[in-house]
Amino acid sequence: MWWVELGYYSFEPGENDFPRPGQVIRYYRQQKFKSDGKCWTQQDLANALGLTEQAVCLMETKDLGLDSITRRRVLIRILQIPAILLGLAEIPQLSSTSMESGVGNKAAAINISFYEEQLRSYYNAHHRKTTHQNLPQIQKEIAEMYQILPISHDKERVSQILSRYHIMAASIMRDQCLFNQTIEHLDRAIYFTTQNKDYEFLADAYYRQGWTYLEQGKGEKAIQSFLLAEKLAQKIPTYMKAGILIGLGRSLALETQNKQDSLEALRTLDKAANMLRTYPPPDGNPHYLEIEIDRFHTDRSASLIDISFPHDALQELSYIRSDHNNQRRIALTRVLYAKTYFALKDYPEACYMAEEALHVIQPIRSKVNYQQIKKLYRQLKNTNFKDNPEVAHLEILIDKMKELGQI
Repeated sequence: MWWVELGYYSFEPGENDFPRPGQVIRYYRQQKFKSDGKCWTQQDLANALGLTEQAVCLMETKDLGLDSITRRRVLIRILQIPAILLGLAEIPQLSSTSMESGVGNKAAAINISFYEEQLRSYYNAHHRKTTHQNLPQIQKEIAEMYQILPISHDKERVSQILSRYHIMAASIMRDQCLFNQTIEHLDRAIYFTTQNKDYEFLADAYYRQGWTYLEQGKGEKAIQSFLLAEKLAQKIPTYMKAGILIGLGRSLALETQNKQDSLEALRTLDKAANMLRTYPPPDGNPHYLEIEIDRFHTDRSASLIDISFPHDALQELSYIRSDHNNQRRIALTRVLYAKTYFALKDYPEACYMAEEALHVIQPIRSKVNYQQIKKLYRQLKNTNFKDNPEVAHLEILIDKMKELGQI
């Protein structure tokens, strides 16, 4: 498919050797973000076009309502779709000399270093605090690179940066519980890294795919993603192997059926810890992966909660070192404390830690952690502690964050 050769998404083929237009529209709609960091819905696009939501649904799923060239041009402008994907530009001869020479000056003028620096700043902000507000800019830069890719003299380097951008966008979207879009970005990263034999970032993409499935409670799918990453073990640094084993152990804990399964999950996690103690991650590692011994303690405690060992989970949490610069880690740790105290039936302490978690979640707008607190609240409402003021106060805080648009 020529559009894949040009670096675009692998849409299904449609009529006249062009991709299916409905799929193209859906893909680019989901890449367009509002000021609150959420992607456009079908209703948003319907409002912009003056159509009904059902009409947009039929457009995306059945390719209906696209006979008008005017409408296609409007969609191209609104969603920033490359005209060629909606059949309003001629399919290029990929090997033609005219294409290379005609746009050579533009390709040469692209400053790849700019995108590399942008990416570094996005990752640093995301790990420590938040970067959801940068999603529109990140999507804009992804679109720019897709325009660059077909005409670049260094397609491999551009596609490498694109794969990292897709991984960055996926990380933000996972934190915002936009799981379908997360998987789509990771699929693109997997495509480019496979094409480039970029094994470390291919493992990175599979690793993040596994965590995306874990956040959805899909333990079996998570296991498969981590096993795909593990197949690359001979081609990646040791600390990355440890991270993959942490994810695999966490997935195994989620899927445990008996004591033997639980022990296997813990053994996998402990193997990862031994690796990290022997081969810690280098300073300034290029993958922007927060894989170190505190991450191990965090995920081992989560696994201990999953296999119903809350006393051991509480002990494991005590090993995590405090780092006030890492607000995301603090939020997750407090969520785990709240879940652990709930498992211990210490409901007042569970409410207290849930409130403490919300105080950190609110400024970084971590929806995935917010959803964990909402789930805990629902569990509290099913206990004999449900009518206590601590639970009522937690409900007020949860609702207030939603009403004020703070999540």
